[in-house]
Amino acid sequence: MVLIIFFISFFIFLFVGSFLNVVIERVYRGEQFIRGRSYCVSCKHELSVIDLIPVLSFLFLKGKCRYCKKNIPPIHIVIELFTAICAGFIFASYPFTQALFFSLILVILVLIFFTDLMYYVIPDIYLYILFGLCVIGAALLYFPIWDHVRAALFTSAFFGLLYLGSKGKAMGEGDIYLSGILALFLGPTLSLVMLFISFLTGAIVGVILVIRGRKRITQAIPFGPFLIFGFTISYLVGFNLINLYLGLL
Repeated sequence: MVLIIFFISFFIFLFVGSFLNVVIERVYRGEQFIRGRSYCVSCKHELSVIDLIPVLSFLFLKGKCRYCKKNIPPIHIVIELFTAICAGFIFASYPFTQALFFSLILVILVLIFFTDLMYYVIPDIYLYILFGLCVIGAALLYFPIWDHVRAALFTSAFFGLLYLGSKGKAMGEGDIYLSGILALFLGPTLSLVMLFISFLTGAIVGVILVIRGRKRITQAIPFGPFLIFGFTISYLVGFNLINLYLGLL
């Protein structure tokens, strides 16, 4: 039964991931994404149904636009698969109502993750929606609200100091708000785990990119994806990691 739920959710959220591709591109460009046909960003030709089947269209067309033959960025298929796999695990692991709520958070986190990764910006609208969802989640899960508020304020202040101290070179302004919102949901203990994982993975990836010549040591890399990665790991296994660490002392 669990496998059936996983594959049904996976199939549905492949199409959600395909729609998120449209949202990411159009919100960044300031365009309407609710109405209007999808089109190739290279030649502006409207896409037909056969061009819009998640994953399969990309494979069938060999990663090229059917009209202008320009390459379709592989990030599109990554977003579709990433969204579908995560949603599959969510619905296979939680009761339906809880899974539905977590899937809404997943959608916003995917939008933030890939927008920041691709364009080095976190649109305000995503932060507003994520804040609303985290407040609702905190209320529904009966979190000790003041502890979570203090965690959010501390985390935001920490990132704010990094932003001001580096004059915006080490952190973006969006990272201040994103970190605070995620900390509001996690609370004080798991927020520290999130910060540790975020900075650790960010440092590792940064060193790898410098060694491979993809970035210069003075160039910034988007930190939002590392915050979201740290948030996810913290929420899923944060207390297990803390217990493992304490067991090694």
